[in-house]
Amino acid sequence: MTELLSNIASLIVIFVSAILLLVFLSFKKRESSGSFINILSVISLLAAAFWEANELASGRGEYLGHMVTVNPLTSLSAIILYITAIVSILITDSFKGFMTEDRGDASLLILFSVCGMQIMVISSELILMLIGLEITSMSLFVLSSKNNRSRLSIEGTLKYLIFSSVFFAVTLLGVALIYGFMLSIGVNSDMLSFHNLGFIGKSINAGNTVLITAYIFVIAVILLKLGIVPFHMWVPDFYEGSPSCVSGFASTSVKVASVVVLLNIFSKMFFAPLVSDYHIAYRLLEILTIITIVISTLIALHQTNAKRLIAYSSIANAAVIMLGILSYLVASGELRETIKVNILFFVFIYSLMNLLAFGIFSRLEKAGGENQLIGSFNGLYYKNPFLAVALTVSLFSLAGLPPAGGFFAKLFIFKSAIDSGLILISVIAILMTIVSLYYYLNFVLVLFLKKPNNEERYEGNVLFNIVIGILVLVIIFAGILPDRIVGLLTHFLIR
Repeated sequence: MTELLSNIASLIVIFVSAILLLVFLSFKKRESSGSFINILSVISLLAAAFWEANELASGRGEYLGHMVTVNPLTSLSAIILYITAIVSILITDSFKGFMTEDRGDASLLILFSVCGMQIMVISSELILMLIGLEITSMSLFVLSSKNNRSRLSIEGTLKYLIFSSVFFAVTLLGVALIYGFMLSIGVNSDMLSFHNLGFIGKSINAGNTVLITAYIFVIAVILLKLGIVPFHMWVPDFYEGSPSCVSGFASTSVKVASVVVLLNIFSKMFFAPLVSDYHIAYRLLEILTIITIVISTLIALHQTNAKRLIAYSSIANAAVIMLGILSYLVASGELRETIKVNILFFVFIYSLMNLLAFGIFSRLEKAGGENQLIGSFNGLYYKNPFLAVALTVSLFSLAGLPPAGGFFAKLFIFKSAIDSGLILISVIAILMTIVSLYYYLNFVLVLFLKKPNNEERYEGNVLFNIVIGILVLVIIFAGILPDRIVGLLTHFLIR
């Protein structure tokens, strides 16, 4: 028990902090508690991040518990989750926007959401993973509905709620099928443990129809959270209707947790490389990945709403992540470990560039969220050069252009896919990335070449400018010296 508690200490810190702050909030006046709770939330997240970083520096090994697995991958992903949460809280605190009536409860919901995501990441059992998923979903439901004066917010929240509820029920059905299968082959303990998923993988490979169905049902809810087509319909409305700081947090942290869950499941279910031309598990994901990157890119070409544009960009980037997952499935040995590092590097850079974009969007956001059109950014450079340059860095990174970190993040994924023999899907992904340059660069031209619509300066306070500045510097650093970050990840993940 002592060993378990020491390995999940960071999760305990976040959960206890959230509970204590919730009790504190219950006895404080509305107008006096918001910033104080935000500060304490950031402190608790920094403490948790410091703990995980210290464990990594001390040479964290792998802890295999009954329902929990803790290793360098879970620690690194937890640190990324903490970073996304800290940035989101700081942006929320520095500019209320939709959060004008916020008493700090947004920070509490972010803390509970991070708890759910970390449970997802460290879980080695399907039921525990689903519990973490549901904690995350419930927190995001409430966060997205903070702007209840907006029809867009209510619509986006309801779509996310309905899709999540339906797919959660479908996933439970898949879990029930797996449970029945494990009982039928004589496994009477840990039936839903990831460590027993090797039996499932072999049976899927042998063409077991029931388990193929169960596999599809279980994976569907993760693909929903990633926004993979055809499970993507909630994403544009959710991002558009939610406050920008919430959209930034949801679009990054959920993907980090979902990717790690997929890596955890596939590393146990398909511990040997798959034969891509035969295996149904691979073929299904390959088709969905191709459809996702093509459809999301083509739809994004016609978007005039900034947040919906980034939403479809997010879907396309989810397809790039899935390309990395596909490479992981068919690779072996050192290449598989290298691909894992490249995937983690991509989700880290993706998190930073999305948080940067949505953080800047929060500057222009007003009650009701009606000024989200790309045209509302006309001449932003003449009104606030700092924000215009920062948004350009984010858009360059999303497009995969140097000197932003997104260039090497995508390059490493494409190289991994080509090295794994996935030539056709890599070519399609690269072509769609080239097509996407149109709407990213068009957005950049709007910032610098169009005349401003009004005289509003969109000045940010010192805290906001510092946060945005740090994000810009890290993204550029990753684009100039990516080997430093990749080397650090490799050092911790591959010892």
